[in-house]
Amino acid sequence: KEYDTRMRARQISLELSLKLKCGEVKYQGDWNKSIFYYLADERVDFRKVIKVLADAFKVRIEMKPIGARQEAGRIGGIGPCGRELCCATWMTSFISVSTSAARSQDISLNPQKLDGHCAKLKCCLYYDVDCYVEAHTRLPSRVFELETKDGSFFVS
Repeated sequence: KEYDTRMRARQISLELSLKLKCGEVKYQGDWNKSIFYYLADERVDFRKVIKVLADAFKVRIEMKPIGARQEAGRIGGIGPCGRELCCATWMTSFISVSTSAARSQDISLNPQKLDGHCAKLKCCLYYDVDCYVEAHTRLPSRVFELETKDGSFFVS
């Protein structure tokens, strides 16, 4: 019943020309209340939506927003590392990841390689930053000159 309700809710949001996606629907055990988890890029006035949904499904309606990372975790998938997505397995809190995390790891700022399934920067960039920052403190300076029998070389 939850799947059919979710599909009908998506259809209703299209009919009302709303820019939101119903990601998931959960009914309470007594079927008197349902929670609609939605994604929206902009603010949405839910007064009309709730009224239409309540009339269509004959239950009390609660709307809860979810983020793109939660939606990607709900859907699941395999990451570029070959493992199941972190957001689908063990992550419970989602942090904001900035491009400075990629810079500190000397990763090129190519959006196709940095973006995860949710179209945001990959969460793993954030978790690796501390290791890279610590490692950089122990590495020689980039201007360090290395003398060998073949000549002088610089660490790059």
